[in-house]
Amino acid sequence: MSTPHVAFCEYYATGEGVTVLIAIGLGPQHADELFRERADSFFHRDIKVKPLDLSDTDVQRIAKWIPEPVLEAAKEPSGRLQYYGEFHLNRS
Repeated sequence: MSTPHVAFCEYYATGEGVTVLIAIGLGPQHADELFRERADSFFHRDIKVKPLDLSDTDVQRIAKWIPEPVLEAAKEPSGRLQYYGEFHLNRS
């Protein structure tokens, strides 16, 4: 069985806003494909794909945007696990 991976991009445009895009899949290829299917191609250049390991500092930073039920399901994945989410904030 593949381990859960997270594909993500954090985009800071003007210093006053942020866009965070996250895809979780079973294995790096699944996470990457899900991200590329759902996210605008503009964000593809900054994608990172990592195991969903909460001891990794990048993953810790991204995990705050992932709903708790998704993180719980990823602890003992079975079948097909996938999640995609976007967060956008602009304070200007």
